[in-house]
Amino acid sequence: MTGLLPEANRRLITLEVQLLTHTDRPEYWQARSILVTSGSARKYRSKEGIAVCLTDLGDGRSRLMIDDVVADDPEAQNPVWRHRVFYTQNTYPNDSLDKMSLSDDEYRQIGVAVVARLLAINGRVSK
Repeated sequence: MTGLLPEANRRLITLEVQLLTHTDRPEYWQARSILVTSGSARKYRSKEGIAVCLTDLGDGRSRLMIDDVVADDPEAQNPVWRHRVFYTQNTYPNDSLDKMSLSDDEYRQIGVAVVARLLAINGRVSK
């Protein structure tokens, strides 16, 4: 992406982020947008985070994997995130993933794993 925009314009990029929130009816999701300027995102980015990927296993299932990552310089224009350690993985049916029809409990487990790991790697774990 760096080759597509002149240097001056890269600093002015504003990202629109879609936040999906689950409603009381499982078949509906609400999307709301927030605006984040690239400069403010860098200013508040933690040095440690997680990377989440989804891999099709070729047998009707996909694996959702979460790994810890660390940024060399989180405030850099294009930070380099490096793998630090494997955290967890779960396997789900492709059909359920493609239709966004995992159970409420499965979505909850994914969310809990994400937030719990972010708290842990940032030293915010209660004893």
